[in-house]
Amino acid sequence: MKKSEKGMLELKVTDLKQFIYCSRIPYYQHFMSVTSKSTYKMEAGKDVEIDWVALEWRRTFSKYSLDDGHRHFSLRLSSRKLALSGIADMVIEGKDKVYPVDCKASFAGVFDNQKMQLAAYAFMLEERFGKPCDLGFIYFPLKKEVAEVVITGELKRKVVASLEQIRHSLDNEILPPATETSTRCAECEYRNFCGDVF
Repeated sequence: MKKSEKGMLELKVTDLKQFIYCSRIPYYQHFMSVTSKSTYKMEAGKDVEIDWVALEWRRTFSKYSLDDGHRHFSLRLSSRKLALSGIADMVIEGKDKVYPVDCKASFAGVFDNQKMQLAAYAFMLEERFGKPCDLGFIYFPLKKEVAEVVITGELKRKVVASLEQIRHSLDNEILPPATETSTRCAECEYRNFCGDVF
């Protein structure tokens, strides 16, 4: 496990997203070096994202309620302050603000882990561009809808607290509790490691 220059365990935005879904997943991936396999849904999502990018270049910013901006696709981001890194699907760089956009090949709504993902990107975008980031978007190409996510101070504080919890678990070799949403366990690739659940 790699440490930052400040001595913090370096994490990725996907660690944060998985932690909100089930706090045990980062533990399995980092401490136990259990790697996840790409699922059918993941592969299908990649195809949808490729199609979305091809079309997005030619579209206006009206669906994001913005007049103009510059698009950055698959933008690699990092934060020295948080020892965090990730790749944003798209970033809209406006004159005074920046906006992360996440593409989801889903018909479902917006979940907490997706909001946290955008808030984590907001930290990194503010460091990189020196502009505020208080709004993000989730684009659902399958239903051609855009959801706005207001990136509040509270949401950012949750990001920082969650990163601290992940690092505490890994630094001290503590297995976190399983998710309280037991329906998530049925299709989880890590379910065989959770002897207290099954």
